[in-house]
Amino acid sequence: GKNNTWGLSASPTIEGDLVLAIPGGKGAGVAAFDKKSGKLVWKTGDDKPGYATPLGVTVGGRRQLIFFTASGLLAVSPAGKELWRVPWTTEYDCNICTPLVIGDRMFVSSGEEVGCALFKLKADGPPDVVWESKGDKSAMLNYWANTVHHEGHLYGLSGEFSKRIDLRCVDLATGKVKWSQNGFGKGSVTLADGHLFITTKKGDLVLVRATAERFDEKARVTIQGENRTVGTIANKRLYLRDKEKIMCLDIGADN
Repeated sequence: GKNNTWGLSASPTIEGDLVLAIPGGKGAGVAAFDKKSGKLVWKTGDDKPGYATPLGVTVGGRRQLIFFTASGLLAVSPAGKELWRVPWTTEYDCNICTPLVIGDRMFVSSGEEVGCALFKLKADGPPDVVWESKGDKSAMLNYWANTVHHEGHLYGLSGEFSKRIDLRCVDLATGKVKWSQNGFGKGSVTLADGHLFITTKKGDLVLVRATAERFDEKARVTIQGENRTVGTIANKRLYLRDKEKIMCLDIGADN
């Protein structure tokens, strides 16, 4: 395999007794290893690697392992059989954000003026398109920060890497933009307890209520250096990392 232009960002994924990975080699675009021994279980495809993490979903009682490679969406059975493909190409092979699965729906978004789409997953064959919003006027252009879902709405940072990036709320069912906060900047979004915990590239931590009514910022503080890592929440604590340090914040206060 050949390394990605901007390095690896896909995490290995545990799926039953398997570890899913994206080697990106000839005949080994995607692969699965035994999680106890590390031995190769299967490999398939010639896909160049993307930057998104593999995920497993159950549709109609059948398990599908979904990979977002440089050339598009690829579903494989737990036994290693290719099930379906959906082409999805971007300039510079920048398929970065992990597809977001909500029930039998799957939201996919990329930058480079590609845009987004909502698919309906099926037990047999490729998914159907529910709606799509493509091009530079797309409802959601996720360059490298994953969108989150809360109560029927998508929340994410939309825009191109070298241009303005806004925080947006999009109706999951229709793809319509409910509100957009201009010039929010590069960052990552974590959802917890009905709130968005947003870490910006320049080091701000922003707390926003996840509501489709309006943009509702509740707090903002600068606490880090340059940051590109999504915040992790566990046991009412928020873990952050920049280029020099890690930080743990207590976010469990009632107020």
